[in-house]
Amino acid sequence: MADYAAALAALHHQAAKTFGDEGANLVTGDTDAESAEGLEAIEQSDVTITGDTATVTYKTSEDAPIKLTKIKGQWKLPLSQLTVGAELGAEQHQREDLVSQARLAQETAEEIAQGKYKAVEDAAHAWQSRVLDVVLASSTQKKGE
Repeated sequence: MADYAAALAALHHQAAKTFGDEGANLVTGDTDAESAEGLEAIEQSDVTITGDTATVTYKTSEDAPIKLTKIKGQWKLPLSQLTVGAELGAEQHQREDLVSQARLAQETAEEIAQGKYKAVEDAAHAWQSRVLDVVLASSTQKKGE
């Protein structure tokens, strides 16, 4: 997930450098607004800490509470928390999808830097089409199992 987030941030940065902030938002979405919303949700959440475990319950979401573990002084989110209730093998599929999407974000950022896309709409379409291809391929693969 961290690699995907870094690749998406790099894509957004390159799109902003090439097409401006509004263009970057067209390519990747308004990541600043999404981050601000996420931080606001965290700030409004209920947090219960017991020793080296914490439970975060979001007031604005019907999702199950998130459980964190403190390891070497840092709070960590176990991968199992991201796949709660998922079918067997879903965790592996999710990892593979994120790896694929990270690679595609890097490729798209490189293409933008190389000037492959003259219009921001072309860059946005390329990125969104690639992500959709990964999602559809993953969905088809899951149905075939």
